[in-house]
Amino acid sequence: MTTTTHTDNADHPATGKPSYDDVNTSAIFLVGIISAIVTILIISVVQGLCYHWQSSVTAEQNKKYGSILVKPIIDGQKKILEGGDGVLPITEAMNRVVAKYGTNQANNSPEAPKNGQ
Repeated sequence: MTTTTHTDNADHPATGKPSYDDVNTSAIFLVGIISAIVTILIISVVQGLCYHWQSSVTAEQNKKYGSILVKPIIDGQKKILEGGDGVLPITEAMNRVVAKYGTNQANNSPEAPKNGQ
């Protein structure tokens, strides 16, 4: 800090008041800290918004099919439910089971005694 009482410079009249050439470092330091905090907060908010938007888009996609990879499986199941391949009347299904495995000649009901008991 310098003080001058006399100067030949036309910008500073010689009034006897001190002239300060130093900058206010404490104010500059405080402004720097505040601007760093505000910058970090802004970056955090923008990053949070981006993650929120990304998760909402992913959730919308998952509502449609659950996942892009299972779309063909789901479409195949819908085709079966709409009467496509794989739909049998119950009587035809029963006849196929009987034809494949045969009829049960022994009575295996829980009420019937087994092995002559």
